[in-house]
Amino acid sequence: MVRCGLDDEKLIKILAELDPYAIRSIDISYNPLITSTGYLALSNYILDPCCSLTDLNVEGNCMKDRNFQILTVALQEYKCIEVFNISKNDLTDNYAEDFGKMIEINKQLRVLFAHYNRFMGKGGSFIAKAIQSSLNL
Repeated sequence: MVRCGLDDEKLIKILAELDPYAIRSIDISYNPLITSTGYLALSNYILDPCCSLTDLNVEGNCMKDRNFQILTVALQEYKCIEVFNISKNDLTDNYAEDFGKMIEINKQLRVLFAHYNRFMGKGGSFIAKAIQSSLNL
């Protein structure tokens, strides 16, 4: 679903049709029309007890901090993500501490892409400490 003009309505319809037992990877990268409504639907999908998702790619969606927080909160509860790409989303230090907690909690996380965001000293420090404490990253 890369670069396909995905918006909230389309994402919600697609997520409703995806079998949470069977889907291991979701790539909705480069779909900047997704807003907090879509990220909330994605979070609800991830938190489904039947969810078996291991790979999530939201690169280049211009999600900004608020939408990132919605996703990060869900991923603090869902601890099975192995590959997570949040690159090129204009993220700042605002929720970097929550992101760091998600990294620490998510023991399965083994690949993380977070380049071309705007994490600075404070946020970068939270993230670096979390990565340092991870056994798989």
